[in-house]
Amino acid sequence: MQIVKKHIRRVLPKSWEKLLIDPRRHIHRWGFEELIDAVMKAMLSGCKNLRELELLTAASGERIPDTTMRDLLVQIDPSPLEEEIAKGVKQAARSHELDEKELPFNLIVIDGKALTTCDYEVDEYSRNCSQKGVTKYVTMGLRAFYASSPVKLLMGQELINQGTNDRGAFGCFLDKLVRLYGRTNLLEVISIDAGITSIKNAKQIVEHNLDYIMALKDARSRKATRLAIEFLGQRKRADKIEKEFINGRQVIRRLYRCETPEMKGWEHATEFWRIINKNGTVTYEDRYFITSIPKQTLTNSHILKAIRLHWSIENNANWVIDTAWGEDTNPWCNQAIELLSLMRIIAYNVIARLKLRRLKHLDKTVITWKGVLMLTRLTLFPTVKTSIAFS
Repeated sequence: MQIVKKHIRRVLPKSWEKLLIDPRRHIHRWGFEELIDAVMKAMLSGCKNLRELELLTAASGERIPDTTMRDLLVQIDPSPLEEEIAKGVKQAARSHELDEKELPFNLIVIDGKALTTCDYEVDEYSRNCSQKGVTKYVTMGLRAFYASSPVKLLMGQELINQGTNDRGAFGCFLDKLVRLYGRTNLLEVISIDAGITSIKNAKQIVEHNLDYIMALKDARSRKATRLAIEFLGQRKRADKIEKEFINGRQVIRRLYRCETPEMKGWEHATEFWRIINKNGTVTYEDRYFITSIPKQTLTNSHILKAIRLHWSIENNANWVIDTAWGEDTNPWCNQAIELLSLMRIIAYNVIARLKLRRLKHLDKTVITWKGVLMLTRLTLFPTVKTSIAFS
């Protein structure tokens, strides 16, 4: 309990009033600091909606109505939270929590994620995704994820406007990340999926003195993909074969790599990679990649590790946030989705640092994400029954 309490006190803002602006013009029953602190504590406790927050406050003291919370949240400017997220990641780096690297460089994964789905259009970020006569609107965002160490943290977020997509929003997001982290060494290699891959985005990454790993797709429309298939598609001998048992089944990974030829727009590219994954005798993944990382920087094992770490944004951050917090199905308040999603990133990073660093050596058993949330709830709300925060 003391470890949890000390950790939360150390990593959270000392004053929400100094970070965020209270939009209310008149004196209210509830103080701004008290309300925002209640929201953050509820998120750290695993609450999935404002109703659970109301129950928590009712059981631990004086009840804060969910309507009171909602009326405040929709008015708050969320932009200062971007700096707060960066401050937390940089604090983790200074505290040597990110020192145990799995790669010889810092790998930042950028990928798209559905932040919420609802039945009506909320704002310029809501896009129609109706199917079979069922009307649905989804709010999408890009997120950046530090993947190089066992302590994996979210570094920031960019909402995607209706008029664009992951690829189009990438440039603004990269500029934001450089502004937030440019004076650190945290940004080194940017890893992105095929939906973001383009010559324009590759050029922008290189102009910021960074390297990239980009997945390739659609051989009909991309010369780089066609050349990668031409150079590696028929090669029989793999440069590296790794075998691993996962859930009782053998997974075989094969790596093929070669230098890139001269290509207009891809002058900064150094290598093509092809990775084939088999689960037993069934091939479930056959993908091509292009990179600007100098060939001598990476061993074959490093390449296979880097591609596996790319998917940690799905297996760690996205899966955890959707499972433990129910982000994609429980938005709390659609009109304040940016504010709440940024606060949820802060909560995720606090819990990730607690689970993967502070509590790592206390017990030989692995504490689950839900278990850490339960421990945090018991610390923050010691008089509240467990079932309230996890209904």
